[in-house]
Amino acid sequence: MNESRVIRRADGMSVQFVDKKGFCGTYTAVSVEAGGNDRRIAAGGAVRPILPGAAHFLEHLVFSGRDQALGRALARRGISANAMTKHEETIYYASATGDAGYTVDVLLDAVAGISFSDEDVQKEKAIILSEIDMLENDPSYALQEKLLRAMYPVHPVQDDIGGTQDDVRGLHTEALRAFHQTYYAGGRIRVTVAGDLSVSMQDAIAQRAFAAFPENRPDLVRPFVVDDAALTGETLTVTAPVELPQFALGIKIDPALWPADPAARYLKHIQLAFWLETYFGRISPEYDRLVMDDLIDDGFHYGLWQGSDFAALFFFGHSRQPEAAAARIGDRLEHLLSASPSEDLFELIRKAALGKLLRRHDSVKRIGAMAASMLRHGIDVFSLPAQYAKIKLPTADALTRHIASPAYRQTVILLPGSQ
Repeated sequence: MNESRVIRRADGMSVQFVDKKGFCGTYTAVSVEAGGNDRRIAAGGAVRPILPGAAHFLEHLVFSGRDQALGRALARRGISANAMTKHEETIYYASATGDAGYTVDVLLDAVAGISFSDEDVQKEKAIILSEIDMLENDPSYALQEKLLRAMYPVHPVQDDIGGTQDDVRGLHTEALRAFHQTYYAGGRIRVTVAGDLSVSMQDAIAQRAFAAFPENRPDLVRPFVVDDAALTGETLTVTAPVELPQFALGIKIDPALWPADPAARYLKHIQLAFWLETYFGRISPEYDRLVMDDLIDDGFHYGLWQGSDFAALFFFGHSRQPEAAAARIGDRLEHLLSASPSEDLFELIRKAALGKLLRRHDSVKRIGAMAASMLRHGIDVFSLPAQYAKIKLPTADALTRHIASPAYRQTVILLPGSQ
């Protein structure tokens, strides 16, 4: 029987076990509640700001510090490892075959006991600066950056998670150590281990994890940023050496409209994702009309971003008529409430998503990764199929009316030309 178990320490640190009987693979994730939006550190008895990009820089150093000790230790056992930095968290993860003990020990040691020198920092700066240089030469990045800065003139989500080149050059060893000291401890840490694990092994792993991360480091609460700056509705433009124009349409959503409970907020997010797929997904009539009218191509995509104090819906695509494409999508959003989507299509999309969710159960890596994500929301990953089965077509509420209103939209067009 598949089941999960969560052991919590008094300070809120959590260790989750996803038991997959009969599977030989294991998956381990260490999630830290600190990401691109965290811009303060505690050092020398005072709280002070730190430049953007610190969380991402530290992620790099976990893998490259001490002469790439983490990568080397895992590679010797054929273990695949990686990491990602998001706006509000950083995740380190590894997949292996066989006993999870070694993977857990090495990953915990690297993340909790990271050690790096000035030389390590300088070496990594060169690598990160190269990554940023490639990113800044990507026209789609310029489009997204322009959109975010127009939508969020105050909130740190406007900045790239990795920071700018100047930000990276300004980060130094002591500040990065202070970032680790501030955030890598206590209730900000969530560990997930998936695989065929005995209770005794689970208990031993939990003890190792709790021993790895201390309890009483400074705990800065991320400030709740109220970015209620009004959007002008003016269409902005940016130029780049491209052949086909692109468009980006952003809709800024008031975070107060989402449920306060993390689990309810996540399920509302999923419900809206199904709702949008019903209108603009590849099997929707509206998608066909956009293609037939030559407004979009198969690169068209959209996403729903959500954090503790920000939320937004984004549409991106290539188009020979970029302003018309963005206007058409905005017009359809305005009419969502008066022309409800097909309940049959919504149900088809919900069932397809449910099937995809159930297929994750056949992979320790995929179910482990989802379990790690759900732990943050306080959701048992094995309860999700039942939760998905209950999701219904959204009714007209404050959140859907907000999305449909033109007052919260921002459009940016990328046109061919020199930067």
